[in-house]
Amino acid sequence: INVAQNSDVISIFYDVLALEFVENIDDTAYALAKKGFFGKSLLIATNQRYTLESPEEMSATVVKSGPRRRGSILRDPESLRRNASFVGLMASNNRPNRISRFIYFLNAAIVLCGLAYITAKQKHGAYRCNTITVTFNEDIWEHAITKAGHGKEVNEKLLIYSYFSGIYKESGSYGGYPMYV
Repeated sequence: INVAQNSDVISIFYDVLALEFVENIDDTAYALAKKGFFGKSLLIATNQRYTLESPEEMSATVVKSGPRRRGSILRDPESLRRNASFVGLMASNNRPNRISRFIYFLNAAIVLCGLAYITAKQKHGAYRCNTITVTFNEDIWEHAITKAGHGKEVNEKLLIYSYFSGIYKESGSYGGYPMYV
């Protein structure tokens, strides 16, 4: 869906890159849950194996209620015992595991606080360029309609884009956006 809505190649690249980033976060969270880092319930949910039996495989086996006609998903209880015995060590409540979980969540909280701090500073204008260098082509726009200042005076002029090339400095803001003159 994202690919079909973009008009240039670089936007498609950025969208795919963002999706890859989210996928990596998801894979990391799943791996941590599989090792029991987020508790026993997620440890059990991520280590449980299921098998899908097709109708052909099931026609050979007869269940008490008779032969099944659709495929079904069967849970393998032995897989949880095998996997959870050695990967579920993190879900136990001994002291080293509690310390490592605490350090992990403390690290996540520090990163989120830093992100919130930088976001708040950016909102008030920190980390913004003080000057912008602009270079226009030698294009001309004849009969351009211009509006001078905040007034309602509308004029028709000849605009030569290269006259506007140069270095612009930040001079306050207008409507919540930085204004460069």
